[in-house]
Amino acid sequence: MDALNRERIFGVGAGSRVIGCQGEVLEVLESTMDTARRRAVAGAPDGFVVLAERQRAGRGRTGSWECAARQCLLMSVILRLGIPSNERRLITLMGAV
Repeated sequence: MDALNRERIFGVGAGSRVIGCQGEVLEVLESTMDTARRRAVAGAPDGFVVLAERQRAGRGRTGSWECAARQCLLMSVILRLGIPSNERRLITLMGAV
């Protein structure tokens, strides 16, 4: 299986106008969510995507877990939807469904 290619995924004309318009591909990281959170705080735009070949400390319903390279879809998306903070957890629930 080929490695993820940033230019093929996020290059000109590759992504949508919002989700996937920009992003980065990392070989190894602790958690896509932690990385996306840091990018959001630093000003990454709405729809910015963080993809990883491998992550060492992902979190899910069963707690912390590790995923081997190219065995899982490892992705987090920054969405700036203007939703009040007390309702943001609903987005996570909707995404899980």
